[in-house]
Amino acid sequence: MKNARRPKTKPKLLDEYDFSKGVRGKYAKRYADESNRRKIILDYAKWTALSALRSGAPIKSRTDVYNLLDDVAFGDILRPSSPIEAAEFDAWHEAETVSLCARNSLVATGWAAKLITVYLKTASYVGDLGRQGLREVIHPPIDAGLRNGLVKPLHGHSDILAEIRCVRTIKDIKDYPTYRRIIAGCRAAAQELGCSLIELEQFWLGSATPVMPKSAWCWKEGAVDKSREHFELAYSDVNTQDPEKWIPVALVSAPSGTTFRVQFLIEPSNAESRKMVDDVRSELDFYLVEKKEPDPWRYAIYHCGTGANVYSKVHWSYHPTAEPG
Repeated sequence: MKNARRPKTKPKLLDEYDFSKGVRGKYAKRYADESNRRKIILDYAKWTALSALRSGAPIKSRTDVYNLLDDVAFGDILRPSSPIEAAEFDAWHEAETVSLCARNSLVATGWAAKLITVYLKTASYVGDLGRQGLREVIHPPIDAGLRNGLVKPLHGHSDILAEIRCVRTIKDIKDYPTYRRIIAGCRAAAQELGCSLIELEQFWLGSATPVMPKSAWCWKEGAVDKSREHFELAYSDVNTQDPEKWIPVALVSAPSGTTFRVQFLIEPSNAESRKMVDDVRSELDFYLVEKKEPDPWRYAIYHCGTGANVYSKVHWSYHPTAEPG
């Protein structure tokens, strides 16, 4: 006898698989809104990168710039995923900067890095896109506006300024080790000023940077007559207050018109001597030019007697004109 067929029962659907009360397209608008917002931010990031190029930039065409940016792997850091730390970002930035330079031989490291950092400043810091922690590790765009803007808040930290201002212009950043040195200086500056790396941008002078008239004070290298009044700039670590142990680095003559003549006494032949010369250059720039004193010579004489001079790494000493005979 055949077994009687058991009546079929509909298997019970687990609650987590029950979509009978679902609403089709409930999140479609939100997704579309987020996609639109992302597109607007990234388009604007491209435009800001293009706009950041100045008269000295090797390329200015929208097509050229946008094509270069399209090939940068921004998705690796702008798409939400695991948190990112400084070491990973730095490795990504170096690889993408070197790659961008290789794609267009006209674009040196300084300009390539600036294109990438301006794009990321807009997309991540302003637009709030990217992986967790990205805003804290992105680099500030390096240019004269930032370097000059940091002189005043970092006064007294000539060692940090020497790293940040180790080149004169963006085109002088010709390799990534030079760029890495500047960023290391910026990290030290951010720590000293109590802000994140990208937030050094608050000190950027930009278009507010004053255009110095042709008669502005300046200095240039040349021989200095030690029989006439002059300054000697010597170097030491901050703990060495004995002048006998200071190392003479440069002499400065009284100005001829608005120009001071500076004679360096040591050659920047190794890392130690290069740092001494760089620090002295920063002091000369600050006190003779950037401080904008009506009479920098008289102010420098006053500075010789201050505690700031004694406890600095660079010490100014004034030598009046030698008495005849």
